[in-house]
Amino acid sequence: MPNDGYTRTVLNRPLTGEPLPLDLANTQWVISGEPHDALTDPDFVRSWMADHGRPDVADLHRATRALVSARAAIRTVLPRPTEASAYDAFNSLLARGHLRERVDADGVSTVVEVDDPDEWLAWKAAHDLIVLLNDRPHRIKPCGGCVLWFFDNTRSGTRRWCSMEACGNRAKVRRHRALHD
Repeated sequence: MPNDGYTRTVLNRPLTGEPLPLDLANTQWVISGEPHDALTDPDFVRSWMADHGRPDVADLHRATRALVSARAAIRTVLPRPTEASAYDAFNSLLARGHLRERVDADGVSTVVEVDDPDEWLAWKAAHDLIVLLNDRPHRIKPCGGCVLWFFDNTRSGTRRWCSMEACGNRAKVRRHRALHD
């Protein structure tokens, strides 16, 4: 199979390194009409959770279900639809946890408390999206060439593609062909 910039195994998916909520949203993508869902692979889920600070959970299946639900809620909120009902699942997810400030011998810290510890990372992804939306909502962007989302951290704020090597290059090739055909 030719490498189109996205043809990878589930464990080596496109566009990694984004903030947690975007990284979770990007665990599902489409290549040439073929859907890919990294959260269907238990090895990926374990590895992904460990990469995000949750190496152990009591029930991987329950944690995966929470991540899938959180991903769906985040993907609904990201395009910022005008229907209030689009936020119901997201707000329901946020209601399952909260931040608590505490002081101890090491100083002040913030602790995430969730109803179900296996939902910790799903809740954290939703909370982190709120932080991004409050901080720099204009920097959260959909790729102009695929279904992925990215945080534009360029100085000019004009990034249009998840990856210049994949989507950006394909766009340039299309423009070039349109000019020379």
